[in-house]
Amino acid sequence: MTEKDVEFDLLVIGAGPCGLASAISAQRAGFDAVVVEAQVVVSTIAQYPTYARFFSTAEKLSLGGVPFVVATEKPSRRDALAYYRAVIRHFGPTFDKKIKPWVLPDFVNRTKEGEIAVRWDSRVSAIESDSVLITGPSGEERLPATFVYVMTGFAPTLDLLRQAKVPIDAQTGIPEHDPATLETSVPGIFIAGVVVAGYDANKVFIENGRYHGEKIVARLLGRNAPSEPKLSVELDT
Repeated sequence: MTEKDVEFDLLVIGAGPCGLASAISAQRAGFDAVVVEAQVVVSTIAQYPTYARFFSTAEKLSLGGVPFVVATEKPSRRDALAYYRAVIRHFGPTFDKKIKPWVLPDFVNRTKEGEIAVRWDSRVSAIESDSVLITGPSGEERLPATFVYVMTGFAPTLDLLRQAKVPIDAQTGIPEHDPATLETSVPGIFIAGVVVAGYDANKVFIENGRYHGEKIVARLLGRNAPSEPKLSVELDT
C-alpha cells in the first residue's frame, strides 16, 4: 500500500437516501463504511420543485431509527432536506479517521479555535475572481479566496459500473445482479437505490430503497436477506 491508500470494508457511492441507509446498515453491522458524493447530500431531492410534497409518510422515509417529525401528514421537499441533513449530523459528518494521527489533533484544534473554517452541508454555487460563493444551511455566504482547490470526486453514473466490467442491459439499463443480495456479477460490487431498476424510475423509491443496505449487509454476513417492504398505495403502480 502507498500513503494515499486507505482501507475500509464498504464504499458507498452516492449520498442519496438509499446510499445513506446502506451505510447506516453496514455501520450497525460492524463494517467500516465510507460514503462519497459528487454533489450535496440527497442532491436529487434538492432539485425537486420548491413546494413539492412526498406521497409517502414521514415514517416510511426515515432512516436509521432517527425520527422524522413533521406537522403535516406528508413531508415536503424542505422537510426532507432538513431531515436527511440531520441524519448526516447524527451519524456524521466528521473528519476522516484515516487522517494521520499526528495531523488530526492539530487540525481539529485549529477548527475549534476558528483558525480553519469548516462549512458542513454546503455547496459551491460560484467561483469568482477574488471570492467563492457557497450555499449552506444558513443561506448564501461569500468567502474571500486567493486560491481555490477543486476536489469534486466522481459523478455517480453507470459509467463507474461499466468501468468495473459490470454488464448492463442495453434496453433496461439494469446492471446484472442478484435481486436477493444486490451483488452484481462482479463479486464485491453491489448496487442500491434507483440504479437497481435501470431506466425505470417508478420501481425504486425511498420507501423500499432504504432497505437495500440490509440486503447487502445480509450477503456480507452470510445471512438470509430480509423480505421486501410493502409500498404505499400511491407508489404501488
